[in-house]
Amino acid sequence: VPTLARSLNVPDTQTLLLQDELATQADIEEALASWLPKRTGKESVVFFYFGGQALADAKTGEVYLIPYDGTPASSRTRLISLRWLQSRLQKLGAKLTLAVIDTPVSTGAESKDGKARSAAANWTADLGGASGPSAPAVIQITRAQGAPNQPQGLLSGLGGEADLDHDSVITVGEWLRSLRGSSTTVPTLPPTVAVQSIPLVRVTR
Repeated sequence: VPTLARSLNVPDTQTLLLQDELATQADIEEALASWLPKRTGKESVVFFYFGGQALADAKTGEVYLIPYDGTPASSRTRLISLRWLQSRLQKLGAKLTLAVIDTPVSTGAESKDGKARSAAANWTADLGGASGPSAPAVIQITRAQGAPNQPQGLLSGLGGEADLDHDSVITVGEWLRSLRGSSTTVPTLPPTVAVQSIPLVRVTR
């Protein structure tokens, strides 16, 4: 987290780490409902990162993030719904929110009648609208199926590797392009979307 904060030039007062027993469902929901909105304005760029476990409902494909006090067997009401997360991030009204969900996903148990169900995980949820000329409020980045789980996962390129034009600045567009093949981004952004030029990291060489 300190490395990421330095890379993104984020002051400590604007950074919140929830980990282990401090990353319960209540902690995460409180942070998204109270802590984050108080620090977000219309010109803000928000960076949300979740690393852990996720569950796809075997019947519907709906995705749930598993907090510290949850398990794959927990009631869905004890997990963090991806749709709920997306809704909270969209309501921030920020210039741009980057939501990185860097986690494998398991499938829920079979139905009670014993018939196996294998609905595909619905990572898109409510962000599946067609890309338009205006900047989207939320861009979600998830690990592609079968992609290796590297030490720093989807964040590794922010250390400098994503500076594709070698100008010592990593923009949103450069970072997203560096993740091709290892991630899925929704919505898909056309090259002309202005948020792609937003600088994320200034690289020190």
